[in-house]
This record gives sequence, structure tokens and C-alpha cells, in this order.
Amino acid sequence: MLRQPIPQVFDDHLYLQDYLPDHPRGYTQHTTPRVTVGSHQWHTWLADAQNKSFTFKSHFGSFTARHERQRNSWYWYAYRKQQGKIRKMYLGRPQELTAERLNSIAINLCTYSSCQHNYQLFEAKLRTPSLARDVLPRPHLLTKLQNSLETGLTVITAPAGWGKTTLLRQWHNEVVSQSYACSWLSLDKEDNQATRFWSHFIAALEQVMPGLSDLVSIELFCAHATLTQGLHALLHALDGLSTPATLVLDNYHVLYAQEIHQALTTLIELMPLQLHLVIVSRTRPELPLARLRAQRLLNELHMDDLRFSQQEMLQLLPRLLAQPLTTEQYVTLATRANGWITALHLLVASIHEGGTIEEVCSLPQRHLNDYMVEEVLLQQPEEVQRFLLATAPLDSFDISLASAVSLQANSEAMLDYLARHNIFIEAQDSQRGWFRYQPLFAEVLRGYLRQQNASLLPELYLRACTWYQQNGLLNNALYYATQATGNAMIALPQADNQLGNLTNYYSAVQTTPTLKHARRELFTQRENEVINLLLQGASNREIAAKLIISEGTVKKHVANICGKLEVKSRTQALAKLMPQLTPALNSRDVPASRAG
Repeated sequence: MLRQPIPQVFDDHLYLQDYLPDHPRGYTQHTTPRVTVGSHQWHTWLADAQNKSFTFKSHFGSFTARHERQRNSWYWYAYRKQQGKIRKMYLGRPQELTAERLNSIAINLCTYSSCQHNYQLFEAKLRTPSLARDVLPRPHLLTKLQNSLETGLTVITAPAGWGKTTLLRQWHNEVVSQSYACSWLSLDKEDNQATRFWSHFIAALEQVMPGLSDLVSIELFCAHATLTQGLHALLHALDGLSTPATLVLDNYHVLYAQEIHQALTTLIELMPLQLHLVIVSRTRPELPLARLRAQRLLNELHMDDLRFSQQEMLQLLPRLLAQPLTTEQYVTLATRANGWITALHLLVASIHEGGTIEEVCSLPQRHLNDYMVEEVLLQQPEEVQRFLLATAPLDSFDISLASAVSLQANSEAMLDYLARHNIFIEAQDSQRGWFRYQPLFAEVLRGYLRQQNASLLPELYLRACTWYQQNGLLNNALYYATQATGNAMIALPQADNQLGNLTNYYSAVQTTPTLKHARRELFTQRENEVINLLLQGASNREIAAKLIISEGTVKKHVANICGKLEVKSRTQALAKLMPQLTPALNSRDVPASRAG
């Protein structure tokens, strides 16, 4: 005798024959009967004593439901096997089995089950991250955070590895030491399920308000129809807070569910003054920040606030390095990191592995490359990755140049995305509408491009050359043409009278054996970068800022260049490098961003 298939509840429908989600039609027959959960037919089916069981499955969990007789009445119970043990929970009478009730029981059986593994994962989400021993106190930021308790919300946004969580951990110690109740919730992508998010949210708040879960039913957050009721219940319960409390929501950038953003906005605008939320995110959160700012409910810290000053880095470096360095070497490392604390730690790690200061500050470093590729580049959508790599060879760019080089028509949207998501992009103060990548990030992108698709580089340079030529910026066109081919005259057509002067100049340079061989063979990559800036008339200070090295290191590079050219001064070196410099090249016909 064949066993009758057990009815299945999936996607808010009861299927009375086998339901196969992976089947092209979703079921085994064309006419599989199905009943909508919550309908009159659904409750009638549940009340029929002949219907003994069904299975339930949703993204909240799964279980088997059984119809059992207790005290002369029929009730439904949920069963789930976990680690060899069967757990049973009461579902209710037939008329009580709504979609919200089914999801709520699934959550209780799965997310908050007695399964030790799940419990440990949940406990870890509520655990405050540990604090490293070598953390540098930052009293000015701790004071700013402490003052933020007067507002309802603090938002901290900065790229990966910028010290957001570390700062909050330091502040957490300060808050706890002053008898403020404070709890922590580390979010992950699974929290985009509304019920899961609010379950974790309420559990975190219960750390500062014991008994909260008894006052707010998680079932109200299981469906959109009852979400408003759930928020009102939560707000009413929070009115009972007797002392100020703070909840930190870490990794908020993983949330993309608009329903959660909207509900959290309602909570922020209506919650009692006793509660303060702190949102920590790599990206600008999808909340109405302008409105919250206008209502004086918002306090903000950005990347520039978290950037370590030169003095702070010089104070920290001796703690990180086993062997003492000279003051100039400390300054070189601090300048190279450019206020980014994780970069400083990764550079120090390279030194511990035997790298010299010169190597660490002039050559790509494995630790830094791996971190930025894995934590930043590869975390972006493919379209954004393509844009980043296509524009990486550019020293700077505006929307038009980015579009010409990347061949993407949505460059403006791309730039907006990079800005909102803190993808190491900086606006050029001297040229409105021009941008550049943070130098360390630009180096990593270029290295990754050379590794993954080196053949594309000349094409990108030629696209940039064409754009600059069409816009009359011939100095830049020459630069990118040379990068693409090694010979600018191959790439630059005879376009106009101005180009005649450029041709004469380049011909003179090409016939100077010292320059021809020096640029390609005698000089290191870093020395060539210094030469490029010297040719543009940059001072030592400007070169140091552009290449993120100390002025002392610039002077050493200039001395090496002079030695290889067999001259005694910077002026003599320039004279030998540019025998027929024309007025057209002397003038800054480029955006300031190209010149550094």
C-alpha cells in the first residue's frame, strides 16, 4: 500500500499533494490542490479531525505539525528534530493558526532553539567585540560620542578598517564605567529577514531592559500587516526605561531591506529620550538623515573624523614596532598610511616580515593588497568593480573622462555610489567636479588590473589620451599616450597648430639618449613617478603629498636621479630631461588634479 503524501505549507499556501519547490512547475501534477493560509478553507481543513499532519517550511525555519486530541479537544503541535532530540511546541487551535503564528513557531524552533550551535551564534551577535591592547586613546572622539547621548541617533560611517568598531568599543568602556546601560548587536546579511532582525533587536534591548520580550510579542513582527502594531507595542514598552540606555547596531551596511529601514526610522523618531541608538556602517545608511538632522535627532562621525592625525600615528608607531626607527622613518610610515589605521598596521606587519622602510613605502605590499581586494573591491557588484578597475589608471577624473575611459554611460551614478559607500574616493578641492582614489587604494587597483587583465591597460591609457586631446589638454594627452605606447607620437595624431610645438618638444626628448634610456632602464618606478612630477613643476612638498612619502624621501630620490643623469642639481636634471621645454608645456593646461 502506497503511503499518502503529507500536505505541505510553503509560501503561504497549503499544498494537498507533493509540492516540489525545485520542480519546473513547483509540484508533481498540473492540478495540485492548494489552500491559502488564513482563508476559511484553511481553517476548515485544520478543524477536520481526519487531517492528521502537515509540514511547514519558510525562510524562518521548518517543522512538522500534528493534530492531537487533548482533554476532549483537538489541537495542533509543532515538532522538530535537533541533534537527535525531538522538540515539541504548542501551535494552537485550528482558528489560531495564522501565517504569523506559523512563522513565529518556526523562529522559536530554529533561531532560538536549544541547539547549542545556534545558541552560540546568537550569543556572539550580542557580545561586545574585544579591545586590542595597543589601542591609542582618542579622548576628543570619546567626548564627541559622549555628547551625542543628547540626540536619539549617532551614525558612524567610514570604509573598512577605519577604526569604527574599535572607537565604539573604547566608548563602550567609558559608557559602562559611568553606569550607563549599553548593549551591542552585530548584524549580518541574514538579518534582512524582518522577523529575524526584530527578534535580535529586542533580544539586544533586553540586555539593558530585562523582561522586554515578555512585553513585546515577536509574532507581531512576522508579517507586514502587524508590523505597525509591533512597533507601537515596542515603543510603549520602551517608555518603561528607568535609566538612559544605548544600543549599538554594528555592520549596518549589510542591511538592504527597505521595510527594516522604514520601521527603524519610525522607531527613531518616536522612541523615548532615554534610549540612544548608534549605527556603525561602511556606507551611508538608507535612513532619512537630512530629516533626522533637521529634527536634531542625529549626530554624525565620518571618515575624516576617524582619520588619525600625524601626531597620533607617530605616538602609536613605537608601540607597534619591535625595533626603534628614526624620526624620519616614522614620519614616512605615517605619511604613507595617510590617517588610515588599518593601513598602518598592515605596513608594520610587512616590516615585521623583513621589509625595509623604503620597500614598504614604495612597493605594493601583500598584506595591504589582500585586505583591500578582499574587503573592498570584491565586495562590490560586478558593474562597480569594472568601473573601479577601468578608472584606476587615471590620476584623477570627472564624470566625462570616467565615461570615456570606462565606456559606461552611468558614471555619475557610479560616482554617487562610491561616495555613498565610502569606497576610498576623494573630491579634488582645487577642481570642482574632479575626483581621485585614495592613493593606496589606487595603487592596489592598478596592481590588481595588471594581474588580472594587463592587456587592457594600454587601451585605457589611449582612451584617456583621446579624451584629453579632444578637450585641448595636450600635456595630459602626451602623458597618457606615453603610458600607453612608450611613444606619444604613435598615439597622438596631427590635430592642430598647438600640437606642432608638442611634436617638436617630444622629438627633442626622444633624440636625447640619456633621457630615452634613463626613463626606461636607469630609474626605478618610484623615481619615474618623481620625474613625472618634476617635469610638471611640482615642489618637494607637492611631490611628497602626491606620492604619500616624506619630503626627506623626495630629496633622496632627486639626489639619485641627479646621480644617474651625472648632474649636480635639480635644475641641471630638468635641463637634461627637457631640452626644449615649450611655453605650452610650462603652462598648467591640465586640471590641478592631474598635477597632483
